[in-house]
Amino acid sequence: TLKNDTLKEQHYAVYNNNNVSELYYKISDKRTIVVVDNHNQLVEMATLFSYLFGIQILLAIFILVYQLYLSYFTSALSSGKFIRLTLRRRVHFSMLAVVLVSFLIIGSVTIIFFTKQYKTSNANKLMSAMQVSKQSVQDYLKRENAYDSDYRFDTVNHSGRFKDFITVLANGQKIDINIFDDRGL
Repeated sequence: TLKNDTLKEQHYAVYNNNNVSELYYKISDKRTIVVVDNHNQLVEMATLFSYLFGIQILLAIFILVYQLYLSYFTSALSSGKFIRLTLRRRVHFSMLAVVLVSFLIIGSVTIIFFTKQYKTSNANKLMSAMQVSKQSVQDYLKRENAYDSDYRFDTVNHSGRFKDFITVLANGQKIDINIFDDRGL
């Protein structure tokens, strides 16, 4: 039960408990939307740090490209300064390369990890829904004594009540259920 039964229609209320924020929005007399957000300070700080760090790396690359652009057009190329890299510039290029490569690796691994988590979660949800549907259909057929004979099985499967049962089951599990006979029809 919701703790906001006194909320008026088209109004909302926000509650903060520990690291959880709850938003209650009452649409109508019998419908209320609840949005729950779990705050994790460590993750939020790491995200902020990675955004700032990424912006700093992009700014450093922009400055480097701008310096190369200026040195190219100020004819430093003809004097040989453009090609000659000092120890300081080599260290800067090495550090930028290491940071850029690590940033790309961490980003790609994160994307791959979350994609696999999403696919695994969806597969588990679908498997659970299929098992519940299978068990429900078997229970219905047992209640209707459909396993007694082939004629009774066909009669139960072609009845309007069975079709209604399948429709309600499919809507409840939020899946599509198709029933076929032995000829695939």
